[in-house]
Amino acid sequence: MTRHLPGAVLPLLLVAGIARAQEEPLTRMDLRPVYDAVVACAQRNDDGSCQQARQRADRLLDRRFVTALCKDNAFAVTVRAVPVAGNPYERREDLLRRADELMATCTAREPQKPAPTNQPPGQQPPSGQSRP
Repeated sequence: MTRHLPGAVLPLLLVAGIARAQEEPLTRMDLRPVYDAVVACAQRNDDGSCQQARQRADRLLDRRFVTALCKDNAFAVTVRAVPVAGNPYERREDLLRRADELMATCTAREPQKPAPTNQPPGQQPPSGQSRP
């Protein structure tokens, strides 16, 4: 006798798989498309490559366990990856530096914070536990 999973279980399994993938640290291979898109925007200075760089950097902002430095660099890319007249040297160098920093800062993982204790302020913790 074959058992079939109810239709509502499959979407839950997919969501669980996506959530698990977002908790895993990023590898250099995961970041390579973002890096390449930012470099292309810096060099080509056209709307298509800069739009792709912004979209890929924006996806990093939604990841749960990437470091704050990674998110800061990704946000800077979403703001600065726009075509400008003349493509000045400073703009190119800033985007190239951000691409390098994304590779360095996004492979680390932000440590999880301990769960808060639901104690009112000023109340002593139970015996045997020390206050931080």
